[in-house]
Amino acid sequence: MQSFIIYLHKGIVDILTCFGDLNTVTNKILDMALAGHFPLEHLPTAPDRSDARQYTITVTNDEYLELCKIKGNNSKNISLRRILYYFVDHELYDAFNWAPKTTYVRQSDTDFTNRLAKLIGDLVKLTKIAPSKHKSTLRGILTLLGGLADG
Repeated sequence: MQSFIIYLHKGIVDILTCFGDLNTVTNKILDMALAGHFPLEHLPTAPDRSDARQYTITVTNDEYLELCKIKGNNSKNISLRRILYYFVDHELYDAFNWAPKTTYVRQSDTDFTNRLAKLIGDLVKLTKIAPSKHKSTLRGILTLLGGLADG
């Protein structure tokens, strides 16, 4: 187990955390990449870090950690940041039929919170089936709605 500090944009984190906490989802993505379901190495460069936030992610995948020892923790060839951006940008969560996590809603939660959670879940599903030209707009809307849910 090892912690990595990486910079991610809110939109990427919002999409990844639709499927669980960031650590669990990241390790699941690494498991899939190392099993050969999608490329792990030599991925395209991730977007500029401006406006990105720093996250500490704990990796438990021993095979990935071994690769880091061989190639170095800061190797661009096996960049954790590039892997996460690739996974989201290519909508691999859809290709692998990942379902958004369902959250337990307490009876005392407000009607606003309940409806917002449902709207976000429905929008994630809509984004999966939307034409390519509309997907980035829908992701932007997801980011805005995620901000409402946080605050």
